[in-house]
Amino acid sequence: DQIKRFGYNPVTKAVRKMLNAGAGPGVYYHLCGNHSDDYDLWKDAPMSPLTVVQIGYDGKDIFPASKLVEHFGNRCTCFGTVDTKLIDRGTPKQIYDQAKEQILAGKDSPRGFIIGTSCECPTNAPPGNVHALVKAAKDFGKYEKF
Repeated sequence: DQIKRFGYNPVTKAVRKMLNAGAGPGVYYHLCGNHSDDYDLWKDAPMSPLTVVQIGYDGKDIFPASKLVEHFGNRCTCFGTVDTKLIDRGTPKQIYDQAKEQILAGKDSPRGFIIGTSCECPTNAPPGNVHALVKAAKDFGKYEKF
């Protein structure tokens, strides 16, 4: 109830008000942190043709791209994620493998797919780790359906 009262309701009210006032058309929902219990609330949020939805975590794990596409893929562009902690402290192989898994699970989303970190890219992230994410996007992020 608190998430709906203090998160979903005020955000969607503000977005609806801004869209009605002529703002947009881009809307970006960044649901930071764990949203395993409330992500489904957001499926009814106001969305424009250029909306992007990103959900950070499902419990302690990154939010699965397949689940993101299943629930949001017909309404918006899905932003799949690689664990921010992994970008900061993992190895390039771990990042590449996680990005590959997320990309393959999400790249056929009907409204498009983006890959990035669960939250901001840490300022001290090793450049090799960021490069591994970009490499996975280049290696697996092609849209064969088009």
